[in-house]
Amino acid sequence: MLKDGTTMTQVLQACGIQDVDEITTDRLDVAANSSMFHRFDNFNDSYNPFGARDLRTIFMKTSNHMQGQYFSELTRDVVFKRIQTQTNRVAIEPRLSIYGRGGTQEWKDLSSWILNHKVLDMDISNGPSNKGSLTGHVEWMIQIPRLCNIFMGKAYDNFAGLMSNIFQPMFEATLYPTQHPEIYAFLAHVGSIDCVDDESNLDSLLSTACAANIKPSDYTKKENPPYSYWCYHIYANLYALNRLREARGLNIFQFKPHCGESGPRHHLATAYLLADSINHGWRLNMEPSAQYLYYCSQVGLGLCPLSNDALFVPLNKSPIGKLHQRGLRVGLGTDDPL
Repeated sequence: MLKDGTTMTQVLQACGIQDVDEITTDRLDVAANSSMFHRFDNFNDSYNPFGARDLRTIFMKTSNHMQGQYFSELTRDVVFKRIQTQTNRVAIEPRLSIYGRGGTQEWKDLSSWILNHKVLDMDISNGPSNKGSLTGHVEWMIQIPRLCNIFMGKAYDNFAGLMSNIFQPMFEATLYPTQHPEIYAFLAHVGSIDCVDDESNLDSLLSTACAANIKPSDYTKKENPPYSYWCYHIYANLYALNRLREARGLNIFQFKPHCGESGPRHHLATAYLLADSINHGWRLNMEPSAQYLYYCSQVGLGLCPLSNDALFVPLNKSPIGKLHQRGLRVGLGTDDPL
């Protein structure tokens, strides 16, 4: 049921589904196809089962009328179980978003969902009611969507407010774990921070709305800051947070921004200076100088040829093999397995 009282049966009926036998893979309509090439709007719409946003809310959100029950069951009882039954060891980095629009409450809600529904990383071989031993197959990633153009003036009044909403709860949970037990426990199972958006939205290295020396507290425009501005301030906050967590004997977080999937070359330069590794990076194949720097420093690439096939580069032209043979630190990922 949705918050307005609409039941799932009514949502399915609105999609033309009257009986469970009418549900097919084709009608589900969440698979990649040729309509997505260079079209992020079509790509993102494929997350809506049967084209219905309400079904996405019901099945793929942590915060809804059922407190994310269906999403947790899919994650724990389907995805985790599948990973753990593989003959060869398979590890995953499932990702959840923190938008910076709710501060401590946003982090608490997400952490409570993780803990209450037992989706940290659980051995479910004997069912979800076992002792909950950890397997080491799962390490969560937090992604930060670059959406100042949507939330500026609503959830925060300046860029500093956004960064505070994201990082202050992490600092406080590190310093005062008894005051934020859910966040503290969840952070112990987070391995990295990503920064995501449609890279094909062109931006300059520095824009007129965001001069190099503008303070985050002074940035109040609805226009999204450049990629470089976002990455620098996430990196700077992470650096301070990681040093604090190291001093307390806690795990630290790598910075793994989306980069080199479709954006301009300066994105690759920014990530080279700031990131531990990047998600994607196939466009290094067109930037020999940046490619050599990534090779020398062994900055990791999480290449996703199947996802790229649906969006940017056909699978038979993917440079993943070439980059691997040249000695770059290449990992094979899926990005969007649905």
